[in-house]
Amino acid sequence: MIDTIKTVDADTEDYVTIDKDTPIRVFRDPDRDDEVVVKKEDTIIPLGVRDITVSREYDNENSPGYVELFISDEQLFARDTGSKSQVIKRDSSDSKELPTDEKVRIDCDCIMKLGHESEIRVSVMNGD
Repeated sequence: MIDTIKTVDADTEDYVTIDKDTPIRVFRDPDRDDEVVVKKEDTIIPLGVRDITVSREYDNENSPGYVELFISDEQLFARDTGSKSQVIKRDSSDSKELPTDEKVRIDCDCIMKLGHESEIRVSVMNGD
């Protein structure tokens, strides 16, 4: 299984691959002028958009606020760890808010809305 994410409206064709053994985090980085980024292990990958309404990785009380995407049992999942704004998963048949701290399976390509403005495209592909 090969799964990727990228921003919907960014001027780049870059994407981030989600590996079986390496979950990724998506959040706003205040040290990068509120750019929305992906953290994969210790690497920060900018997604090319700035949005102050997307939650930070951790708030002032050190509570998590990132969205995590990970593979478990050959399935892709998303989990909202405590974002201050809604995280919405939208695909061709459904639109639903991710409940806080529950994993939600992603079966097909979808758009995830983070904050008020930012959206990322999640592509689900079968393959090696």
